[in-house]
Amino acid sequence: MVFRFSNDQDKELLRELIRLKPFAAVRGTTLRVWSDVAASLSSAFGVEVNVKQIRDRLTLLKQSFKDSEAASARGSGIEESVDAVNVQSHYDEREGLVREYVALEDHFKSEKKTVKTKKQQKDEQLAIQQCFSLFDSIRCIITNTTIDTKAGERISTGDKTSRKTSATRVRAEGTGAPSITAAI
Repeated sequence: MVFRFSNDQDKELLRELIRLKPFAAVRGTTLRVWSDVAASLSSAFGVEVNVKQIRDRLTLLKQSFKDSEAASARGSGIEESVDAVNVQSHYDEREGLVREYVALEDHFKSEKKTVKTKKQQKDEQLAIQQCFSLFDSIRCIITNTTIDTKAGERISTGDKTSRKTSATRVRAEGTGAPSITAAI
């Protein structure tokens, strides 16, 4: 026999999904969260429901919601505001629960994207700083100078006796390879 979700079962499904938030599960635990949803719904419905049925039903509910939102926007010419919806309707109506789930999922995705973008920007800045540091080191080798990285000043090393302490230095001595020295 094929299991068909009723309106009340859809509401229970959405409440459980909002509670467990499978979209926010840590990588590697997503299947466990979906299995938990299936187990709790199976006990609530008194019928065995599997993960695929739940995911398929959620996809159908979300698509139906997005289609109705698009039709509503075309009909009125404006998009309905989520804030304009009665908060209590989220737990009484299927559409309100779908709206709540979609809003949570979208918020999580945008936060995740923001964090990823910030991390990429930080990594790019670090790579740029490393390139400039390498460039300065190479320039010092070519020009036979020393960089005091702590103070950020250049010291000419015409004679090999001028040394500055308490900082890490990259030195070029004669025609040999650069040496990195650290004064403690």
